[in-house]
Amino acid sequence: MRHLIILIVCILSFHVNGIGSAIEESDTTDQMTPFRQNRWMTSISGFITSGNTEFSGSNGTSDNYSNNFYYTLSGSYFLRDRLNLGLYAGFTRTSSEELIIRETEGFLIGPGLRYYLSKNREGSLYFQGGMFYARFYDRTALLNIPNPVDNILRGKGVGGSIGLGYSYVFKDLLILEIGFYNNFRRFQGETTNQITKNVTKENFSQYELSFRFGLGIIIGKGIHK
Repeated sequence: MRHLIILIVCILSFHVNGIGSAIEESDTTDQMTPFRQNRWMTSISGFITSGNTEFSGSNGTSDNYSNNFYYTLSGSYFLRDRLNLGLYAGFTRTSSEELIIRETEGFLIGPGLRYYLSKNREGSLYFQGGMFYARFYDRTALLNIPNPVDNILRGKGVGGSIGLGYSYVFKDLLILEIGFYNNFRRFQGETTNQITKNVTKENFSQYELSFRFGLGIIIGKGIHK
């Protein structure tokens, strides 16, 4: 009987110590930043809009259509806690059909560096900066005139981006992101008139302020400090 009591006490002691260790480990995990060294993060952000405007007047009725599509894909690695280096790729397309038909497309890719300001496990504000290579396509068509115009501009160049945002983290895994970004690009290209076949050299710049909303995940356990 005495041996049975000793065995029960040992078993209970083992379970109590195990539960205590589990609680302590859980508390430790809850206190760690989700943006830990050696973790990987991937996300997608962007927007899609589409619209139609109908005009009615003395000159009749006309419909104007517009579509806008933009998204950014990213994959990044935490070099240290709250500091990561990533590769960002974005695509944008805008089209409208009014008195002037306009189609614009752009693609960019490049590295970016992001730093999170807080160790809070639920998320943090961040600063981000990066550089990228970009390609640009723009078509402008105005055909209902005596001398029709149908110009296509193709260009390529480099640019940069700076941004401020916030990442909210669910269960140390899922991310909800919002942010404001300022992009600037410098292009060189050629404009070709599809009707006369005239080609002209172009140098132009673009500046863009955007608001983005995105979703992502963080994978890996990272280094526990």
